[in-house]
Amino acid sequence: MAKRGGESGCAVIALVVVGAIASVPKEVWVWVGIVVAVGAVIYWLVKSGGEPSSQSSPAPSATPTPQRYRYASEQTSQRAFSPSITAESCWRPPGSTAEVGGHSIPNAAIYVGQGLGNVVGNDVEPALIDPTLSVEAPAGFFESLGYWPSYSRISARARGRYLLWLAGGRRDPATDIGYVFLFFYGLERRMLADNRADNHMERELPWMRHEVARLLSLYGSSSGSFQRYATGFLEFLSLAELSDEASAYDGPAPEPGERRRMGLRLMLGLGRAAAEGKPVRGDWAYSWLMSDERVTLRTAAQRCGDQFRELFMLVYREMYGDGMTISPPKTKLKAVYRPASSSFGHRSLELAFDEIPDVSVTEAPLRKLINIAERATEMLGPYSRFIARDGARADSLAALLLLPPALWPDEHVARLGKWLSDIGADRSPTAVGFGELIRHFPTWEDMSRDRVGAFSKALESLGVGIEPDVRWGGAMLEETDPVVLFPLDKHERSFEPTSLYKAAALTIHLAAVVTIADGTVSIEEEKQLEAQIERWPDLSPSERKRLRAFVKWLLLAKPSLTGLKRLTKELDDTRKRGIAQFLVHVAQAEGSTSPKELKALGKIYRLLGLNEEELYGHAHAAATEPVTVKPAMPTDKRYAIPQRPAVEKAAALDERRLEALKRESEEVSELLAGIFAESGAVEPVPEPEDAGGGVATSGDALFAGLDAEQLGFAKLVMGRSLWTRAELEDLAEDRNVMLDGALERINEAALDRFNEPLFEGADPIEVNPNVLKEIAEHGHHQTERT
Repeated sequence: MAKRGGESGCAVIALVVVGAIASVPKEVWVWVGIVVAVGAVIYWLVKSGGEPSSQSSPAPSATPTPQRYRYASEQTSQRAFSPSITAESCWRPPGSTAEVGGHSIPNAAIYVGQGLGNVVGNDVEPALIDPTLSVEAPAGFFESLGYWPSYSRISARARGRYLLWLAGGRRDPATDIGYVFLFFYGLERRMLADNRADNHMERELPWMRHEVARLLSLYGSSSGSFQRYATGFLEFLSLAELSDEASAYDGPAPEPGERRRMGLRLMLGLGRAAAEGKPVRGDWAYSWLMSDERVTLRTAAQRCGDQFRELFMLVYREMYGDGMTISPPKTKLKAVYRPASSSFGHRSLELAFDEIPDVSVTEAPLRKLINIAERATEMLGPYSRFIARDGARADSLAALLLLPPALWPDEHVARLGKWLSDIGADRSPTAVGFGELIRHFPTWEDMSRDRVGAFSKALESLGVGIEPDVRWGGAMLEETDPVVLFPLDKHERSFEPTSLYKAAALTIHLAAVVTIADGTVSIEEEKQLEAQIERWPDLSPSERKRLRAFVKWLLLAKPSLTGLKRLTKELDDTRKRGIAQFLVHVAQAEGSTSPKELKALGKIYRLLGLNEEELYGHAHAAATEPVTVKPAMPTDKRYAIPQRPAVEKAAALDERRLEALKRESEEVSELLAGIFAESGAVEPVPEPEDAGGGVATSGDALFAGLDAEQLGFAKLVMGRSLWTRAELEDLAEDRNVMLDGALERINEAALDRFNEPLFEGADPIEVNPNVLKEIAEHGHHQTERT
């Protein structure tokens, strides 16, 4: 009965409820439905990922094939952090294994736990892996984490992918760079913040440097942002390894990075050298050149990097011996590192070196390095153009001959140098067979004019010249031909013939051909040719030395008249007479012509097909007529009879005749320039070269309107957050800018771009962090993050 009575009561209540529901208006039911639907959606979202779960979904053993990309949805985390939670209690050191979310992470080097605050103490540490947060298996796409990710705020799927990457040894090259940064945040904190409380630096530093370098090799080329942060972090770690500042310049220079920037380790070492007045060694000078963002190298230096480095070091040693010294600037070095992790509150870390000058603000030493780089690049030009056309033959003899001998394989240089010394070619003119000379390089392939010319240039850099030299129109050589080798001083190794030299060489060539026409050469005739070299005016000692070797070769080789007659047939009568009259003036440079000289001139006239009677007319005119320096305009109808110059001593030459001879030498050298040159020389194919390796002064879109000096000054000042006015005055003096004017102009540019000034305060002067943040974000957006 009691049961039945209870059932009757329930029925009555149900009837009352139904009646009440039926009396509710329809509009109310619509709103009730909306509220219920919203509540259901919220419940589903919380249930699926917002609340922590005690069980984490197992992750797959392999990364699924990516199908598309999307951004991981961020979740607002209200998780508490406590100052009582220490970093040491959460740290899982290298060499240990961490178990998180069903994943076993070897060689952990991560923070695992709950409640660890960030470095500035206003939020949860972004690198902290909270094991109570949900983890889901990654879907068939990669989720990009965006900027400054935090483990507690990324989605459950993103956490799953991050843990999978950690468990796989942090080596998947297709991983989104955001996951790499998330791990990197923990390394930054460990080395830069937590080391203050626990001195683990010495114990963990070697592993940290190796791991960051490994990550840099995997992901640096695909992310300029990670390249920049990881490189700066490694530099900070390298400073920590120094026993003291005094050892900064000890040992080899740091290797230049792929991106041009002056690293902290490099600047500290160079600053120490400048402060102590020590010479900058070659390897440090090269690292400076290759790291300074103001330097732009030309194509040859970039294409032939190894050879350029060797040549730069050789030229640097030649010019500065143990190294150049740097006058220390007043600006002192302050090492600045901006951590990638938001744990540091986007603040910079600074290391001040009060006694170390900042050499990166100087200009004069860098200009010297650029000049050396230009010389090395010019020396590499022919080799660079050759391998641009035929890169497969970069190690062939043809390519080798285009390099300075200093870059040849040691066995070739040693063998050739010893032989040249044995025959005395490094001491006096020496005649040898061309075949005997080239046998020191057995694989000549084809014997082209270009190749022989390159070999002549190589000999020149070894301190030995060769005649004939095909580079200046000399005859092409066969193995059976004689050549004359002669010593060259260091200042004579970049010889290029002047117009006077060309005229003298061609004239002597004509005279020598006539001299040996009868098949014999007397001692008197040989002396006459040598004397003609000494009589020729305005030649340098090095030109006379080369001409003496040229005469020695002419008398050995005995060039035939047939070849010369063939060349003279190409000249018209006017040019033939011009050459003949020029030779007469050369013979009469001292005021008269000897019978022997007239006899030699007669042979030349006959060779040129001129009437020998013309010789006597030309000789008489040259001896009696005034030298016409410039045709005079008559002032009246009368003509002045030229007065015959007084007889002078043999050593005192008529200055007017010498001036005329010099002028005619230049004219005739142009007239004869191609007579003895053989056809078939191959001109080098020009390559598109960059502008010379000078200081690059390009504008910056963020500070439009600033000149190069102001822009460079602004970039330097932005490297620190706070300056005293005295420091800025020193920096401005080093950079040759007016401090107040520069600050005002830079602030105007910042106001135009960011609506805020870059500099604030009078002394000290603060760099506006808001503007720096805007610039940093602009840099982030300009960097590929693949």
